[in-house]
Amino acid sequence: MKKKIVKIIVLLLIFLVGLLSLNSLLIPDKNKTRWSSFYKLPDNTIDMLFIGSSHCFTGFVPMIFNETLNIDSYHIGMAGTSIEQIYFMLIEALKTQKPKIVVIELFSIRPIKTDSYEAKFIHSAFDGMKLSKNKIEAVNSNVSAGKRFEYFFQLAKYHSFWKDMDLNTLLHSTTNNAKYYGYKGLYTTPYKTKGEKIIIDSPELNEIKYLPQSRIDILDDIAKLCSDNNIELIYVNVPFIKQLGVSQIELAQYVNGYVNYAKDKDIDILEYRFFNEVGLDKTHLWNDGHINIEGAYLISNHLANYISDNYSESLNGITYDLKAETEQKLAEYLSELAVFENSRKN
Repeated sequence: MKKKIVKIIVLLLIFLVGLLSLNSLLIPDKNKTRWSSFYKLPDNTIDMLFIGSSHCFTGFVPMIFNETLNIDSYHIGMAGTSIEQIYFMLIEALKTQKPKIVVIELFSIRPIKTDSYEAKFIHSAFDGMKLSKNKIEAVNSNVSAGKRFEYFFQLAKYHSFWKDMDLNTLLHSTTNNAKYYGYKGLYTTPYKTKGEKIIIDSPELNEIKYLPQSRIDILDDIAKLCSDNNIELIYVNVPFIKQLGVSQIELAQYVNGYVNYAKDKDIDILEYRFFNEVGLDKTHLWNDGHINIEGAYLISNHLANYISDNYSESLNGITYDLKAETEQKLAEYLSELAVFENSRKN
């Protein structure tokens, strides 16, 4: 009888392990590689962390920060990420890393829409996260009760993913895709406007919209989390025209409503939305929503030097662990940039 019970338990364990492996395998590559790459980093290596939406991982080039500041930096931003997800992503990151600076990109305070509309962004933020108390709380806080199951049991969401899977897809899904420490812009095609104009100066840019208290509470939680861990918190606005139904003017108005709050908390805000801050114009956009490789270079250089001038004490005593690797990646990036700049001249 005991032997039968042991066999049943072993079979159940084998079945469970197989099911969990299949569950992980069927998560789309884009939803898991950012976290899987982050988990592979040696503990306590990263000195500066970038978190935000796609505006973040196309706007900041970690290699530039690394070389300018002699530090190690990394992206864990995901497409469409909001502040509601950023809080839990930061908690997850702090389990293995002790950054001195966290840079959060301000498109994350965009207006949040319905559960069904936001689902793909919530999946992007949390699918690749390891199962833990933090992930459970993250899903519970971001998803209504009736829709949480698919965030823990991905087979319920991606049950048809296997139909499009081949050997190349399978091999690709196990590859570390964080070629440039999570930066994945490299948009090197010319900007194609959809008709909207870039607004540099307008009375509307000075109007104010305030975030609801529920979102202010989350910003409070993020500020406290950083303060408790001796982390300098910086918010940055990367230029765009329109994305996810949000215009540059609407986001600017929400940023205006956040400025006084940030001052009270002694939190730094850098706004690159005015384009002329570092010589940016529409040629530094890839599309209406994202900065291109040259725009990312200009913003990253400016922000790296700003941090050098204003946060040098926070970066004292840091070991530049990824220096050799950074130099190689930076050379590759600058080669891509040179090709882009030459193509613009021709």
